[in-house]
Amino acid sequence: MARLDQLLAYELECRQKLQSGMVSGDYENFQHFILTLETAIAQHRQALNQWKEKLQQAIALWQSKQQRLNALSTLHSRQEQAEHLRENRLDQKKRQPYRQSRPAAVAPASAPSATDVAALFPTSLSGTTAATATPPSAMIASQLGSDEWQQAIEQQLVMFARNNQSNAELRLHPADLGTLQISLHMQDNQLQIHMVSDHAQVRDTLQAALPHLRTALAESGIQLGKISINYLFYSGH
Repeated sequence: MARLDQLLAYELECRQKLQSGMVSGDYENFQHFILTLETAIAQHRQALNQWKEKLQQAIALWQSKQQRLNALSTLHSRQEQAEHLRENRLDQKKRQPYRQSRPAAVAPASAPSATDVAALFPTSLSGTTAATATPPSAMIASQLGSDEWQQAIEQQLVMFARNNQSNAELRLHPADLGTLQISLHMQDNQLQIHMVSDHAQVRDTLQAALPHLRTALAESGIQLGKISINYLFYSGH
């Protein structure tokens, strides 16, 4: 670019001298020199345009590669975040302490009574007759179907099994979902579980969570046998 500017300035200076007047011989030589100078200027301009075109192509190629690099970096970052989240969930399942059962609560009118459930499942984990007292009760405050809800159900079942509870009750959130009645007993060193809910949405959610439930109990050293999920109709409806 600087070289072209020098040539243009030199051409202007020569033309000014040519216009100021000179003898015919010098005039022809000077005019021929100006034509040669114009040719050199045209060549420099052509070379400069070629370099500009190559520069634009190089910039476009760099931008394309930079976009691909950014896309790959974003994908790698998302994969790392997903892996980190999965590891955190696994770690939470292994380390989160099991919540202790809360004081017994009176079941709502829409739920079967403790006597109803005990009559259906009279055998406790130890093989003795189940008591007619109100079963242990706990509140599941998480939203139905969420990961937290599934983890809470798993933790409560593990706790009931370890405490040799034959009957238990889980109060669900929101309250219009009622309660989940649970009966547990051991058969051939395997835990048999029967769960009762009046709400189809609760039963469907439990059914979908069964594979995770088996895994969670197995990780806690509890071999799960048969598990059933049913609807209990009674005169209170």
